[in-house]
Amino acid sequence: MGARLSVKIVIILLTFLVFLFLLSAYLVSQREKDLLIAFDREKSVLLSGSLTEALRETMIEEDLSVFKRILDRANSLGDVRITVFRSDGSWFYGDRQLTIPKDILNQTEERSIEVDKSLLFFKPLINEERCHRCHSPLDRIRGFIVTSISTEGVIKEIKETQKRIFFFLFSLPSHRSQDWS
Repeated sequence: MGARLSVKIVIILLTFLVFLFLLSAYLVSQREKDLLIAFDREKSVLLSGSLTEALRETMIEEDLSVFKRILDRANSLGDVRITVFRSDGSWFYGDRQLTIPKDILNQTEERSIEVDKSLLFFKPLINEERCHRCHSPLDRIRGFIVTSISTEGVIKEIKETQKRIFFFLFSLPSHRSQDWS
């Protein structure tokens, strides 16, 4: 009777330990995903900020060719797609596959959303006083720079990490049982 009770206690403890391991693996992978997406969000903020400054300078000089080359180079980076939209949401330059949600059009603050395995970052182009030389001062914004970064690679890597953790966990008992024989 005592041996059966000891076996039950060991089984309960092992089950509890496996549960704790799986829970911690899940929590770690979720934290990793959140950190990687935050990193992509920060990358979008920095890239959009740099492009906004480049656009401001080239607009003042009335020569968009430099900005377009910079944007084309940024769009060749792989998982990054950048598009410039007018204030009405119509396409101006960049990746034609991106669209802008209508609820973004009147926003003057930066915003990011996750859509279909991508992180979209919207940077409004504020209609500053120096823009009024060529543009109407009535509009609050001139347009948007939209940066899309694919999160598909991040999610794939996290799933691969989860598989390795689970494989490691379930391979431990088979190695232990071989040692006991």
